[in-house]
Amino acid sequence: MGASIDLKTFRKSLVGYGLGFGGILLFLVLFVYPNQQTLDAYQQQIDKLAYQLKAQEILYPLYQQLSEELDRLQEMGSTPLPLFTELDCQTQQIFSAIQQIGQSNGFSVLRLYSDAGQNPETAEAIHLNIIMTGEYLNFPEFYSMFIQIPCITEIDRIQIEESEASVKRFSIDFRITRS
Repeated sequence: MGASIDLKTFRKSLVGYGLGFGGILLFLVLFVYPNQQTLDAYQQQIDKLAYQLKAQEILYPLYQQLSEELDRLQEMGSTPLPLFTELDCQTQQIFSAIQQIGQSNGFSVLRLYSDAGQNPETAEAIHLNIIMTGEYLNFPEFYSMFIQIPCITEIDRIQIEESEASVKRFSIDFRITRS
């Protein structure tokens, strides 16, 4: 009697609900989802920049200390350490010198290698990489000795990674040139 629903009215309301739901779904797909993807991409960029900023905040005191040391050495008319006066820039001699510097500063050299495809004994300029572990506080002294090796012409990258509690893993990419 009064509670029965007409089939035609039921279809109209079903179509109305379907169109309403479809419209909402279309709105979500066209406007909300692409904006959410953009926001996610921005958040990833923000996270990456925050990580880089944190790394710069940590490394800035070391950079400042090394810059002051470099200025001081330049004012003194820095000369190579006696350890390196007889070095003729042969790869094995450079490796030995780096091992010696590392050991004298409490570092353990894990790996010291050159780029694949280069013959380290005949190439004029060689790209080398050193991976070592040691105390962060010993790094400035190691670095000040390392940069005095006469053949090292360019340091491309220094990376410091967490390893254990106070021990850090250091990676240095550098180039040597034979004169």
